[in-house]
Amino acid sequence: VAWYPFNGNANDESGSGNSLTTSASFPTLSNDRFGLSNSSYRFFAGNNLFKSSPNTNGQEFTWALWHKKNSSGIESHGLTETDDASTSGGGFSVSYNIPQVVCQGISTNVTNSDILISDGLWYHYVVTKEGNTFSIYIDGVLNSTGSSTYLPYNSSTYTMIGNNAAADCDMDDIGMWNRALTPAEIEVLYNAQSSPCISPTPVSFTGLSTSYTTSDGPATLTGTP
Repeated sequence: VAWYPFNGNANDESGSGNSLTTSASFPTLSNDRFGLSNSSYRFFAGNNLFKSSPNTNGQEFTWALWHKKNSSGIESHGLTETDDASTSGGGFSVSYNIPQVVCQGISTNVTNSDILISDGLWYHYVVTKEGNTFSIYIDGVLNSTGSSTYLPYNSSTYTMIGNNAAADCDMDDIGMWNRALTPAEIEVLYNAQSSPCISPTPVSFTGLSTSYTTSDGPATLTGTP
């Protein structure tokens, strides 16, 4: 239902029309995990990406994102589908270097990772909800599970990436689905995104209707009619 590769903007490239704006101030374009410029967003306090309605249905879903925490301690930006009154939905964040899922209206976290992540490194996180069971996958591997009720979405529920008072971090390649991806699909997703999808060798095409040249990283593609 949403795919945000952050290729210089916050557009949804899934075709579902769920592009993001902001309710505060935009994060800063940054280098992604492969060193490509303007290919991820860096979030500081006061930054978020926002949509005034939820993307998933709140029943069974998957959130996936690449995340790099840049500051020690304190809670780092994540992904939420909730409301300002905390009466619907929940979210994912990295709190004091512990990835966690929180449901609104619940006094304790649904599930916490059993590892401490390191500052300054990229990690791939996937959260699935299947029935009342939440699971956290880190770099394609199941890390923790927990069960909890998930308060239904309402007319005030929104989608937010980042929040207004968290430690700075980078995020990239965020996907959202209206179903729980299987462990095999999550492993494939992680492996597919762990290496840059570019060629170090220039490539040329002919037989096109118009000419073009584009460069992305070490590769240059050219085309002539």
